[in-house]
Amino acid sequence: MEFTSYGSVDGFIPPGRRLGMPGPVIDAPSSPISNVLRELDETAIRNLLPHTGLAVVLDRVLIHEPTRATGYFLVLADDVRIKSHFGVMPGVLIAEFAHLTGAVLLMHATEEANIPVLNETRFSVTEVVLPGDGLECNVTLVSQSERAFSFSAAIYKIHTGKLVATVSFTGTRIPKRVFQRQLPRVEPCVNKVAPPGDPAHLVMGWN
Repeated sequence: MEFTSYGSVDGFIPPGRRLGMPGPVIDAPSSPISNVLRELDETAIRNLLPHTGLAVVLDRVLIHEPTRATGYFLVLADDVRIKSHFGVMPGVLIAEFAHLTGAVLLMHATEEANIPVLNETRFSVTEVVLPGDGLECNVTLVSQSERAFSFSAAIYKIHTGKLVATVSFTGTRIPKRVFQRQLPRVEPCVNKVAPPGDPAHLVMGWN
């Protein structure tokens, strides 16, 4: 089995992580990466995607060619999404890691005025993911038309090379102007109070 790795730990853990917490040291192998057309760090990813906050399950992306990219994500013990799920990364987050890597691949080249929206996904998880695990996602754009697209993806643990999950998904490109009109108008939650320690403090921004 072949799998690629970003290589250096310093490169894998970007500064200013999503929760502002230092990541654990991971003994990642140093496999050479070929055909890297573009590298996007956490800041570039967040500037590109419409997702914000804890909805971003992606730290770094390497674009290899127009139909192939590799994404990286480090699982932190202090991540509320993991702590709230008995210390194990939920399968839906593993799948979303693949979805977002695919979205970056679609959007990076032209900064296109379309938002890739998920239609259907199928995934199979074969390995438990715990805090301290570094994940690598290899996505391939299988087909696309003017509006529709489909991807296949395989996710591995960087330090062992074990297969974590396979994911296949389809979606539709929606123009940003249409997407923004369809967004619900949500009133700020400034007057609502979440119970102490509730994840809503982080997810919803409640007081």
